[in-house]
Amino acid sequence: SRGVFDPDIEAKMVASFICDGFFVTGMLLFLFGILIWVSGTGFFDGLTYGLQFIVQKILPLYRQSYKSYYDYKMEKAERRYKGSTVFMMVVGLIFIGISAIILLVYYKI
Repeated sequence: SRGVFDPDIEAKMVASFICDGFFVTGMLLFLFGILIWVSGTGFFDGLTYGLQFIVQKILPLYRQSYKSYYDYKMEKAERRYKGSTVFMMVVGLIFIGISAIILLVYYKI
């Protein structure tokens, strides 16, 4: 608590605290939504395949090998998250919008 409920604190500081909270929350929701969406497209499959290949060479106990990159991609495509993350991005943008409105209030006080 940064003293939002302290009776001696100025309204401008309270607006600043609330604006920061909405902005950080909105950005996290929006960026995690984008990250989940990009991951669902298979963008990171090449990186994970390469890392698994390296781990297999270093740790002999780790034996989950694929014959080819194509086989790996096909198995990942079957298990990939197929839901929508639009709701997460929209809620994040709404929080950022509320933060912008509170920022305008902050500069008017």
